[in-house]
Amino acid sequence: MQLCQRSLRDWLVSRNAQAALLHDPFGGVSEDDNMRLFQQILQGVNYIHSQGLMHRDLKPPNIFLMGEDEHVCIGDFGLAREDLRDTHGSSPPLTPLEMPDVMAGETTHTSGVGTCTYASPEQLKGTTYNSKSDMYSMGVILFELFHPFGTEMERAKSIQDFREGRVLPQVLVERWPRQCDFMQLLTSDEPKYRPSAKDILKSDLFHDKDKVIANLKAMVDKQSREMAELRRQLKEREDMLLQLRRDRSTH
Repeated sequence: MQLCQRSLRDWLVSRNAQAALLHDPFGGVSEDDNMRLFQQILQGVNYIHSQGLMHRDLKPPNIFLMGEDEHVCIGDFGLAREDLRDTHGSSPPLTPLEMPDVMAGETTHTSGVGTCTYASPEQLKGTTYNSKSDMYSMGVILFELFHPFGTEMERAKSIQDFREGRVLPQVLVERWPRQCDFMQLLTSDEPKYRPSAKDILKSDLFHDKDKVIANLKAMVDKQSREMAELRRQLKEREDMLLQLRRDRSTH
């Protein structure tokens, strides 16, 4: 069987094309699909960081969905490097880079910086940085997962506005408030305020108390039904054995 592979960028383009056909494009956004993908990406990033590495170029074209179940695989480690920290907890500075016109697309790169649309402010300025720069990229990816775009121009302008700290679209805040909180935390100008991949995986973004309680209740209800069914089957067998004994005694 041939292995099915496409990038998250391909997935987003397909999703956005379908959403554009709807009266409400945001109705074409699946929270379950988004959170499943985002969680798997975070797990990959958490592993990379646990090995003392930074990716430095996280973006949808470098994230691949493998097989029919679309299992996430992070690729293109061409800019990855060790997360070497000095006494101030940061790595050596990069060469400064002017922020390009995002309307022109996301093809502009610089040595050691990655794609400017997803790169952190400290990467673009060439100042000190660490693994929290990858988390900024994750914030932009999370925004793109939950915001469908009709055109590339709309996408570029929306991401630019988001990076500049403008107010998130009301429809996003109303439908996915917790995700919006993390979008803003992850794209904080100060790296120290960005949560790590490990922190997010343990947060209520994936472990909502109401959902946990509901899931536990559903499990208990299911087990109760299964126990009731087992008792019913056991009672039937006992009745059959009792009837057999009676039949034998009469003969």
